[in-house]
Amino acid sequence: MYMPHRWIQEVEGTKFDNYVDWMMMAYVFSLVDVPVLCLPCGMTADGRPVGLQIVGKPQGEHALLAAAAAFERAHPYASMVPMQPVVKHLSKS
Repeated sequence: MYMPHRWIQEVEGTKFDNYVDWMMMAYVFSLVDVPVLCLPCGMTADGRPVGLQIVGKPQGEHALLAAAAAFERAHPYASMVPMQPVVKHLSKS
């Protein structure tokens, strides 16, 4: 299935023009020095992957990884392939 955009275009009225704008909320946690990880947790109706972002407290890597491991044991999403990559062949003009 071809998908013209590989990022979310809009969330509750906020539009994202590109992938970096969409990811802006994800990298904010790096600025405040807390551990963060993202796990696959499902698919949208049109086949796009959905991730669960878990944020730990400062120096809480062990608890964060333990929570992620428990989630992966309880849900099969980690083994799902989200989508086929879109490959475009460029011809020299």
